[in-house]
Amino acid sequence: MNVLFIHLQGNKAAIFSLTFLTAFIVLAIVYIVSGRKSKLNIHSTNLIALTFITSFIIGMKLGSGESFTESVNIFLSPPESVLNGKNGAFGFLLTIPIILLALYVLKLPKNYLEPFAYALPSAVIVQRFGCLFEGCCHGTITNFPIAIQYGSNSAAFHYHQTENLINQYAECSLAIHPVPIYYIIAGILTMVIIISIRKRLNRNGSLLLTSALSLIFFRFIIEFFREPYTNGYTGEIVYGLKIIQWTAIGLTMILGSVLFIREYKTPQKHELPINIFYAYRSFSWFAFLLVAIFYFNSIFTPLEKLVLQIFFTYVGILLFFKLSTIIVQHKLKVVYLSTVFILLFTMGQSSEENSKKPKRMITDKFTSTDLYHAGGNLDYTYYIGGSEGCMGDPGTKMKSQSKFYGGGVRFNFNTLYEGDRRNVFLLQANILPAKENLNNSYNSKLFYSTSFGGRYHWPNFGIGYGATIGTTTGDDGLSTGIMPYLGLRIGPQKIFYFDTGISDFTINPFPLPTYHAGIGSHFGRNDDAGIRVGYYPEGYYSLISIPIKDKIAFNFQYHKFSFDNISNADLYKVGISIKLPNKSINAR
Repeated sequence: MNVLFIHLQGNKAAIFSLTFLTAFIVLAIVYIVSGRKSKLNIHSTNLIALTFITSFIIGMKLGSGESFTESVNIFLSPPESVLNGKNGAFGFLLTIPIILLALYVLKLPKNYLEPFAYALPSAVIVQRFGCLFEGCCHGTITNFPIAIQYGSNSAAFHYHQTENLINQYAECSLAIHPVPIYYIIAGILTMVIIISIRKRLNRNGSLLLTSALSLIFFRFIIEFFREPYTNGYTGEIVYGLKIIQWTAIGLTMILGSVLFIREYKTPQKHELPINIFYAYRSFSWFAFLLVAIFYFNSIFTPLEKLVLQIFFTYVGILLFFKLSTIIVQHKLKVVYLSTVFILLFTMGQSSEENSKKPKRMITDKFTSTDLYHAGGNLDYTYYIGGSEGCMGDPGTKMKSQSKFYGGGVRFNFNTLYEGDRRNVFLLQANILPAKENLNNSYNSKLFYSTSFGGRYHWPNFGIGYGATIGTTTGDDGLSTGIMPYLGLRIGPQKIFYFDTGISDFTINPFPLPTYHAGIGSHFGRNDDAGIRVGYYPEGYYSLISIPIKDKIAFNFQYHKFSFDNISNADLYKVGISIKLPNKSINAR
């Protein structure tokens, strides 16, 4: 007889998403802090943590297939659509060889495995709270004194109804084993075990083996109380046990044998160099992880993309600063001096001139205002009603086709300096009412965006920066988003230049992570008049600004591309640019 019921509604995707993100953050923090206490190199530690997170997420997605053959097919040819399912056991299986490969490539000792002994159970404890409220990894029916009942919107309720275990008037599921709570208890017990025996182990890496064996053992036991269908194809019964349980037995035998042999082969730990960092190996491995993410990019959910973006940005920035430090310390003195010389040359001045010349004088200031009409088509696909749980449901597919017509304004604040230098700060706003055909149902929509940023132009070099905030498309439909912009121009811009960048808000009115590369020219002028043409990965663009009078120019833009869930985008802008009265400043 049940003594204590825990009543949960289930299908709490927001809580699952929060704990999913938090679990990876906790794992990374615990691993990195433990590594620092053990005096491991911070950059190598970051890379190993990033490797674990990347391989684990990829493994979860590969394991979300309905069979092993489908998992192999996902690996060989990732589908274009998002895979909402998650298989943590498969993620762990993939992570083991990838981490060992990373240690080999980066030439790191087994000491870099030890911090995972604490990080893994910590992450399990946090993440299983998400499974508890989501109800994805639920248990079998029970008369156990402590049990859970989920509401009518949960996976357990729908399963019991499908199996005719409850009638159509039921308001909640039957009492089931609180499997997520069992996982949380397993994580806590594992922490207690490794803390208790950490000083008794002789070999580096043995603490992690003990932690893994503990988690695997508890997982084997808990699987007796978990509904097989929630495991995916690894929950299939073979000779009385689930495939995941047979896998656990195999891993226990292998890892247990390794632990036993290691502990008895060498009675004492060896003191090995641990503060190890090989620059070219580390940057090569980081690039390898980036390639893997781009290869599987289409199958990640927005939440998984957010997790990867956070950690890749963190590790990438620290690696960039490490590279800068190496350069400044003259370990790459030739490269550093050559880079400085090239940059100073393209900016039109030498280091000697720069040290002797006073600050460049302003020769002119003016503001140009762009008024334009914009329109086009935007076709994209998204899903509604899905969930982020371990058995994630992609939801109902929605196909949106929008035609929009509106306008916008842009202010360009120009400052000219001696030596053909020009700085521009700009503000832009777009309002685009639209008619949307959503699964053959017509609606009214409003696209909007606000952009800000700037450009710095030297005679042979230019950089741009900024951000766009506005309506964006995602896997859950339209929402408000923000996208930074970064651009680069190389060449004498008045004559001819090469142009490339990410998310150029002068190109389209939406905060989309589009990539572009092209060529352009200002035809000898010191304003924005000229032409730019180029390509997206799947599309092309053109921008033309033709002077009509001294202070008026005609502007036209056209862009056609597809990206991620956007199957087709046709955008155009037509307008005029008015140069407001100049404020001339005489050169010194």
